[in-house]
Amino acid sequence: MILKPLRSILLLTSVLVFVSGYSQDAFFGQLNANRTYFNPAFSGLSTCQNITLNYRNQFPSLGVYQTLRGSYDAQVSSLNGGLGLQYIYDSQNNDAIEITYLDAKYSYQLPVNKYLNFSFGMEASYRHLRIHTGRLSYPDQIDQFYGFVRQSPTTATNDQWIGSSMGLGLGIVAYSEFYYLGVSVQNLFMESQEFSVPLKYSVQAGYNILVHKSLSGARTIINPHFIHQEQEGRGYTTLMVNVSRSNWMFGIGGRYSSTNPDAVITAIGYSFPTFPLSISYSYDFTNNSFGGGVNGAHEIGLVYRLGCSETRNLNTPFSFPMI
Repeated sequence: MILKPLRSILLLTSVLVFVSGYSQDAFFGQLNANRTYFNPAFSGLSTCQNITLNYRNQFPSLGVYQTLRGSYDAQVSSLNGGLGLQYIYDSQNNDAIEITYLDAKYSYQLPVNKYLNFSFGMEASYRHLRIHTGRLSYPDQIDQFYGFVRQSPTTATNDQWIGSSMGLGLGIVAYSEFYYLGVSVQNLFMESQEFSVPLKYSVQAGYNILVHKSLSGARTIINPHFIHQEQEGRGYTTLMVNVSRSNWMFGIGGRYSSTNPDAVITAIGYSFPTFPLSISYSYDFTNNSFGGGVNGAHEIGLVYRLGCSETRNLNTPFSFPMI
């Protein structure tokens, strides 16, 4: 009779630990392929409607962190701005923790002159968290020689813990045809009795440098860009330099945590000349203590553009690269 209350206490304690440790937002390394994720003010900053799919697999040999993202954004002249929708499914600890994101975004674009424009964005956000307690790993399952081999009394229940929360996000972007500088704060008021998501602050910047343009119109562009994120005392800065030539893109950069270098990032992308689709791939060579071949992260981005217009309804928007 004593075991049942003890098991319930253990389950509740485990859930609280996991909620506090895993309520942070999903992580993406490709800024240009996920720009509306980082800042709602990027919604509609294009002459095209953009349908984007992203997939990130961190520590692939362990299979513990996998994230899928889908989004849509478009410029809407009647609203003097843009609209966007976003869906994210984030799986952690081999599907023991599942987080679903639903976001609706709006941006108001304010042209000033040829060299300066503003976009003010906001988003309404919903988070749904599901924890499968039977899939979690507990200390009493560990064998000192063989690892996780034992059946824990805690996992036999296969219970679930479900929580949800809603909040807002705000952002602003200053931009022209060649540069952008954005600031955003997300997860405002995202607190409930079930679980809370800490505030996330982010700064984004990028610049297009036209190096060469051939007689056929092929351009060589260097695109340095960076993003800095802060959430719950943890900060990451990603610096990338991409070189685009015709339909190809190659990039290299690094990510730095609050205390030390975190990863070296390489990227490659291709934009189909006769089909409005761009595909990008990046790999993070992470610098951590795991070893044994579990380091790194794969990230894939697909951007399908439709309804592109040569006539720009607002002031000239920034020409975003593929990645």
